[in-house]
Amino acid sequence: AGVFLDRVVSLSIKDFTWVVDGYFWVRFRDTALILPDEFQVVDGWIESVKKEEDILKDGERYVMYRLVASITTPFEADRFPCDDHLLTICIEYPALKRDKMIFLADSTNTSISSRVRVPGYRIDHMAVVEKPHSYKTTRGNPLLLASTKATYSQFRMGIWIRRDGWGYFFKLFLPLFVAVA
Repeated sequence: AGVFLDRVVSLSIKDFTWVVDGYFWVRFRDTALILPDEFQVVDGWIESVKKEEDILKDGERYVMYRLVASITTPFEADRFPCDDHLLTICIEYPALKRDKMIFLADSTNTSISSRVRVPGYRIDHMAVVEKPHSYKTTRGNPLLLASTKATYSQFRMGIWIRRDGWGYFFKLFLPLFVAVA
């Protein structure tokens, strides 16, 4: 699985949200695996999605989604003006537990478009991983034991953004310091 980030539509530290526009893809060979039409963005919601599916020459299946998603992230604003943040995109298939499917992160093809800009920040670096994600709840099902937990494979892309340093701070507060002096 991989992601190509085409745009960061918006970022609001005040509202703890950011909106991403890009592509998410999955490639697999297992003919018995039926990939559900729906996946979820953990800690967010999908605003729009368009699915394309192909079967490649070697029998491998390729499914690509054009995706716009809003994601909630708890930003630490107390580090202003020299703050940095980790923006994460977490995707999982709620119909496929980890014993049925495990993501393998496509770190070779996953990337961020050179056109992506986050006002006031620069993109420092990014990384992708697969992580087991467990829900420790019965979700109200009386047939399940209280110790029940469901574990899913989760694809994660992390994007580290950082302010350009003390220059922004001095530009913002220099007139105040001059006026006080």
